[in-house]
Amino acid sequence: MKYLDPKSDYLFKRLFAENPNLLIDLLNAVLPLEDPIANIEYLPNELTPHEQDAKLSIVDVRCVDGFGRHFIVEMQMAFQTFLHKRMMYNASKVLSRQLSKTQKYDEIGNVYTLCFIDEVAEKGIEDWFHHYVVTHKKYGERQMYGMEWFFIELGKWKKNSNFIQYEKQFLWLTFLSEPSKIPDMLSPAELAKFNEISDALDIVKATNFTEAQINGMEKYLDEVRSYQTAFAQAEKMKKEALEEGLKKGLEQGLEQGLEQGLEKGLQQGIQQGIQQGIQQGMQQGIQQGTKTLESALSDLKAGISIEEVAGKYSLEKSYVAFLYQQFIS
Repeated sequence: MKYLDPKSDYLFKRLFAENPNLLIDLLNAVLPLEDPIANIEYLPNELTPHEQDAKLSIVDVRCVDGFGRHFIVEMQMAFQTFLHKRMMYNASKVLSRQLSKTQKYDEIGNVYTLCFIDEVAEKGIEDWFHHYVVTHKKYGERQMYGMEWFFIELGKWKKNSNFIQYEKQFLWLTFLSEPSKIPDMLSPAELAKFNEISDALDIVKATNFTEAQINGMEKYLDEVRSYQTAFAQAEKMKKEALEEGLKKGLEQGLEQGLEQGLEKGLQQGIQQGIQQGIQQGMQQGIQQGTKTLESALSDLKAGISIEEVAGKYSLEKSYVAFLYQQFIS
């Protein structure tokens, strides 16, 4: 038996916007609700216009249950960078539209958003189930109640699913990912225990649709996957270009740094050499002058005339005469 992909926009609507029992069973299976949903009422989809591009379209179903809780259920085939903001925007609109002029704020029902994503969205972590709430920045246990968001990454779940028992959550996620696997896992008798799963499988049987309808759904999914492939390739090329640019930048920076360092070192070396030469010259000059003075005084003491001493050491006669007067006579 061939089963069609329930993630296509047409089938997702057919399954969950026309069969409240399936939607209730899905929500109770995947969401950690304190009180299970017993009944629902569908709400109109008027929050935001859907994307015109089929590759970016978002299929959603909205309902409210007997406790006044509102639910937004989405199937998103291609991840979008603005996903979180769009989901917060939609949830806030559902929250605000509940309040009429005669109602009070405490009568507003909580809004739960459940988004299935057919690829890896939360990179860097292994978890495929994500639960977001509004919490205190310092005290995480303090929470503002009213809106909660749930993300299920089907792409990551398929790689990490290791359920031992066939629980409802596992079966629904398997159905959304690869419905043909369920008849292989469960016998007809076992499958009969899960009425909603069995009904969902009956809906997506290929025999229920014309060839034109099947071709249309397959074309839609092919466009989405082609977009996903192109987007992933673009991200890869962007990363490679960034790494290459960083590598070249480091190499160029290192080369320039070496050149500048050598030039600066040469300048500093010349400057230090000059200073050291001056100091050494001064020391040598002082030493030489001291030695000449000692030799001139020695000759004067030996009786050599002032004129001879001055000529011998290239000194001024007046200076030699001064030395004679100070140290000899």
